[in-house]
Amino acid sequence: MASDSTTNTQSQTGNSAPSSSAVMADESTNNPFFLPANENPSLILTSQPLTGLENYMSWARLVFLALSSRNKFGFMTGSIPEPDPSSPLFNSWSRCNTTLLLWLKNSLSIELKPSIICINTAKDHWIDLKDRLSQGNSLRLFEL
Repeated sequence: MASDSTTNTQSQTGNSAPSSSAVMADESTNNPFFLPANENPSLILTSQPLTGLENYMSWARLVFLALSSRNKFGFMTGSIPEPDPSSPLFNSWSRCNTTLLLWLKNSLSIELKPSIICINTAKDHWIDLKDRLSQGNSLRLFEL
């Protein structure tokens, strides 16, 4: 009887402990190195490809939202830095970085894709595009 009343009290108050599978799922999704099977390298982050100065700001915002929702924007900012090659995290970081590079490449127009082919990190790719394409927008915003 005591176990029935304990179970009943927990379900009424909502204080039941989460199941181990729920805890594992939460730990996986909060891990920035976690890549679900449906988020493969051929994923397209935005329906609007980056074409140049004219749509950089809106494209960057869409990419930020897409990557933030996947817990991956830290790769772009450097808050998830490249570990030392001898680190046990290096392979996980490298796999995520490569996936992000491909996601970004998939979100560029055909004309822009060749300009980033030699960039090795998602962070450097993000900085390169920002340096090249966001500068013209400040003058345009001032004009508006």
